[in-house]
Amino acid sequence: MRLTDDSAHMDDAVDYCGPATLVIEGEEFETRVRLSGFFQPIDGTYRWHGRTDSGTRSLARFGRDRASGAIRTAHGQAAVIIDEIDLWGRYRLRGSGRPPFPPA
Repeated sequence: MRLTDDSAHMDDAVDYCGPATLVIEGEEFETRVRLSGFFQPIDGTYRWHGRTDSGTRSLARFGRDRASGAIRTAHGQAAVIIDEIDLWGRYRLRGSGRPPFPPA
């Protein structure tokens, strides 16, 4: 099931939009995320990506450097790469394999 949101700066369809916990270096950060995914037939991997909401300011201490960690939602947990912050203060998230949400 794909969800849509009326957000002005993120109006693409998403697979999951809701609360999540990011775990980086043993610390937990509560946030809201928007995640989408797709099956990559070339290598047979499910890839997913998205962004945190702009309220995830507590991640700022990691700066603009890439960080590895985990993401948890009510649907599951997965390894995640957290990198690149945009002008709205949202961090890009990406992962591969089983996503932390039910695939569409």
